[in-house]
Amino acid sequence: MKCRFISIVGTTECDAHCSFCNRWHEPIVSMDVDLTCNLIDQLPGLKTKIIDITGGQPGLWEGTIPVLRRCKENLLRTTVTVSGPSAFNLLESVALIRYLRVSVHGTPDNHDRFQGAGFWDANREFLKAVVNHYRNHLPELIFTVRNEHTKDDFEAVDQLARQFGIRIIGNLEWGLVPQRRILNLIHGFRIRPYWVFSLAKIRYWLSGGNNSSDPTCAANQMLTLYDNSIVQPCMEHRDLLPSISLDHSSRLEDIISSRKQQSWYTKTGRWDFCQDCIISCPNSLGLVINCWRRYASWLHMPTLLQGPRDRLLLTVEKITTKRT
Repeated sequence: MKCRFISIVGTTECDAHCSFCNRWHEPIVSMDVDLTCNLIDQLPGLKTKIIDITGGQPGLWEGTIPVLRRCKENLLRTTVTVSGPSAFNLLESVALIRYLRVSVHGTPDNHDRFQGAGFWDANREFLKAVVNHYRNHLPELIFTVRNEHTKDDFEAVDQLARQFGIRIIGNLEWGLVPQRRILNLIHGFRIRPYWVFSLAKIRYWLSGGNNSSDPTCAANQMLTLYDNSIVQPCMEHRDLLPSISLDHSSRLEDIISSRKQQSWYTKTGRWDFCQDCIISCPNSLGLVINCWRRYASWLHMPTLLQGPRDRLLLTVEKITTKRT
């Protein structure tokens, strides 16, 4: 059995209060660090490629750095998304993170109104520290677009990316039905340097999302570790679905091939609440493997073409500016 993508919800503890996420006002639960490291050691046998450490805030979980080290020992690529003051707890371990992303939400005022006071300044200082000390591990921005965003929000994120020469991964807020005004902004900015939006993702949203009779959900390509358990097929509906408790004797290969787990696979994307689902979550990564013709992941893996594209667009901008 293969499991290419693992999402680890290290802790649900969070010092931000994003409206599109429910975890920050739920009871705090965390993964046992030793148990998680034990499970990490089993992943190469499952052909795992990517480990996403999420939360809550990864910077608030005591296990983030030990797990990153264990992932490096097992030659596993890691992704971590941070925001705000707790990001500095991971600063000395940035070199262990393959894809580091910093979450932003518009202008400084709107960002702080959305996440918490001081989060914008903390993000900027964290980016400055990373860029100054880890030139070979440049982070990316994740900009979560909401219907209330204006051009000023897009411009503020654009300026932040240009200040540090880093990429912007465009995302859509969970549950958002994009307005034409927002779509126009997306199409206007996606042709600028540093910006990346998945047009396939936007088409998926506009077409109505998941069809439970012909599902695009790819939870059977991944495992989610949460509260010392495996939860499937979807983190967002974990309270409605069965889970498998884990301990130090648990063997992931046996669990994945078990009859219970196999029964989940057949129901992936076919539960009643899966109809019209448009939630953006790590499950979408599997779609790059199985459903490319219908949908593409919003989690952009850097390509050889992205850098040359950005440099070309920047050159064109300079030439145009000189002429005007």
